[in-house]
Amino acid sequence: MSYDAGLLQRALDALDQLAAGPVRHRPVFGMRGLMFGDRMFAAIGSESMIVKLRPRELPEALARPGATAFTPGGSPLGNWVEVTDEAVADDPELRDWLAAGLRALRASD
Repeated sequence: MSYDAGLLQRALDALDQLAAGPVRHRPVFGMRGLMFGDRMFAAIGSESMIVKLRPRELPEALARPGATAFTPGGSPLGNWVEVTDEAVADDPELRDWLAAGLRALRASD
């Protein structure tokens, strides 16, 4: 799987706006994983992105248009959701998903 370079750049710009701190990206699952320290909170693919959520946010997130459980190999992976590129076509929605990923990351500190 490849990744959408434009979506990656938009995500990095959104993270700057969120004052997320030092975020880096690296290859993960054939995508570009967004990392804070050594922990991933989101990843950008070619037609979607995945985001880690806090458990209590998962049910509401799965009810949002374009969001499904992330199921590599056919089984859901914890509190990760896959969000279509159409669902994050607008910057406010992209920022919302990334902010949710950062909340999940910080909740596990």
